[in-house]
Amino acid sequence: MADIGCAVMWTIYTFLGRRGTRSLSPLAMTFGASVTGWLMLTGAALLQGSLFSLSETTWRGWSAIVFLGLFGTALAFTWYAEAVQRIGATRSAAFINLVPVSAVILGAVLLGERLGLAVAEAAAPW
Repeated sequence: MADIGCAVMWTIYTFLGRRGTRSLSPLAMTFGASVTGWLMLTGAALLQGSLFSLSETTWRGWSAIVFLGLFGTALAFTWYAEAVQRIGATRSAAFINLVPVSAVILGAVLLGERLGLAVAEAAAPW
C-alpha cells in the first residue's frame, strides 16, 4: 500500500512541478518544495518530541544530512524539475525507476555495501 501512496504522491509532485516551472525556474521550484517539506517534517518532529535531540547527532550524521541536502535534494530535485520543464512530466516520470538502481550502486561504491543477488533483484525496476 505504501508503494501506491508513494507513486500517487510522486505523480502529484510531478504535475504540480510541471505547472510551477511555467512561471518559476527549476531551482525556485525545488527551493519551494524543500521549504514546504522542511516545515512539514519540523512539525512532525515537534509533535514526536525529537526535534531538539540534535545535540546527539554525530559528525557522520551531520555529514549525511549535508550530503542528502545538497545532492539528494537540491541537485537531484532541481535536475528533475528541469527535466519536467524540458521534456514533460510523463517522460520525466520514467526516470523515477532509476532511483532504487542508483541507490544500490551508490551504496556499494560509496559505502562499501555488499551487492548481493537479492539486493540487485529488489532494486531492478522490472
